[in-house]
Order: sequence, then structure tokens, then C-alpha cells
Amino acid sequence: MEILLDTANLENIRKYNDIYDITGVTSNPTILSREKAEFFPLLLEIRSIIGDKQLHVQVTGSTCEEMVKEAETITDKLGKNTYIKVPVNEEGIKTIKMLKSQGYKVTGTAIYMPQQAMLAAFVGADYVAPYFNRMNNMNVDSKKALEEI
Repeated sequence: MEILLDTANLENIRKYNDIYDITGVTSNPTILSREKAEFFPLLLEIRSIIGDKQLHVQVTGSTCEEMVKEAETITDKLGKNTYIKVPVNEEGIKTIKMLKSQGYKVTGTAIYMPQQAMLAAFVGADYVAPYFNRMNNMNVDSKKALEEI
């Protein structure tokens, strides 16, 4: 079993990293913005707390070229054990495929349907991140979708 903390709150990361044998930390732009801190200084502090454990960081670009460039910057600053979270849409699938061919670790994110998870896995995503609550908000049976995934 793996435990990934879905937060950028430094106090919580320190606390739970000390208590549990966490696998790492995952974040997204919304989670990072809640901390009201600068992007890379916050992520570098998270990295200093968790060491070489997994750190999942989401790109925000809308094209493959933008996302690949962000991935390069993120891993240059945070290390190669950083998983690049890429939304699973057409540009994201293209991005995942390209990043995997270059040796990046990738998490397919913003998944609302089992087909998206399948496509992300097909092009090499290491992890997929289904959005359980958002599925419910879209009237998707999230429990059934997770079973299918």
C-alpha cells in the first residue's frame, strides 16, 4: 500500500511524514495556492521535508509544448524523483507519451472516466489520479468508475 499526502501544508506534511511511512506528497495548483506561498520555494521546502520520496507536481500549460517545458523546469529544480502530473486530455496524452519517452515519471490527472485512465496507462503513465468528488458533481457514478479503473 502507498500513502500519498494530497496537501502542500508544511505543518501537516512534517507531522504525517514523522508518523507514517508515506510514499510521498501530491499537489495541484489549487492545493498550492491555499498555502499563499511562492511556487518553487514551497515545493523546495516540501522536498526538504520528504527527502527523495515521491513528489507529484501538476503542470498548468494547455499545449504539449508548454507542459513539456514546465516539466523540464520542475524536474530541474526539484529533482528527477518528481512526478509530473498531466491532465488527461488530448494534449495531455500527447505530453505523457513524450515525457515518458524522455524518461520522466508521470501521473495522469483530472481523470473523470475509466477511458481516460486507460489511455493514460496505454501511453505509459506511472499513476492515474481520478477525481472522485468531481465525478460525483458531474453525475458520474464515482464508485463504479473507480472499480472499472
